[in-house]
Amino acid sequence: IVAAVALRVGGASVALLLAAALHVGAGALAGRCRAESNAGRAPIAEGAVPPAVAIRIPLAIMATLRAATGLLWLVLAFALTADRSLIAALVVLAVPIGSFSGTYVSPRLRRNGVEENLILAGCATLALGATAVAAILGARGGMIAIALGVALASSVARHAFDSIVQREITDDQRTRVFARCEATLQLAWVGGALVATAGAVNAPAAYVAVAVAFSGVLSVTAVRSRRVRLAAAAMLRADDLQRQPAAA
Repeated sequence: IVAAVALRVGGASVALLLAAALHVGAGALAGRCRAESNAGRAPIAEGAVPPAVAIRIPLAIMATLRAATGLLWLVLAFALTADRSLIAALVVLAVPIGSFSGTYVSPRLRRNGVEENLILAGCATLALGATAVAAILGARGGMIAIALGVALASSVARHAFDSIVQREITDDQRTRVFARCEATLQLAWVGGALVATAGAVNAPAAYVAVAVAFSGVLSVTAVRSRRVRLAAAAMLRADDLQRQPAAA
């Protein structure tokens, strides 16, 4: 009702600014959620990755996907406002097709043993590839490719991210972490949408921005994954060295 009144009185820009303000307020409230007492909780094992660190990179990938979604959806909406062609209908249809396809694919990937972090990295790669294809195909075909690819990637990544949070975060902290993560993702979407609204970004510029963002996230993910593998290998070597004198 509030959004309808704002749209009627001030137009689309006022409605978008009101929505952004509400999202920022909700994010601030979610950030104030207090952690429960640590009493009685088992300490983190030596060398183990703290839960907050374990979800940091997945959250960064998810936030990038959500910001890209907000940016691209607004750019496509502005570009297709007065378009009544078949291409415009296909662009709109590609979004639910990608989302439903992601819902179908996600449980099958997990059933086949695909680790959630790899799914997230794969989704970012898929979105980056869709952006590249969109830039190559041009205006019309590119819109269909970007809508389908990003919707599919966002859907699969969301299921994977929820699984990571459920696995890595303890029961007493999970609700608070979910609230903060959801607020972060909502603000990321709003940030992307505001860039599209305030900056009057066209489709090619949006493709370049999304490609740069995903390239950065994938680079960070690759570096961090390598560090984790090296740390795990070092821990295994240390354990072997400790066991050798005992065996002797």
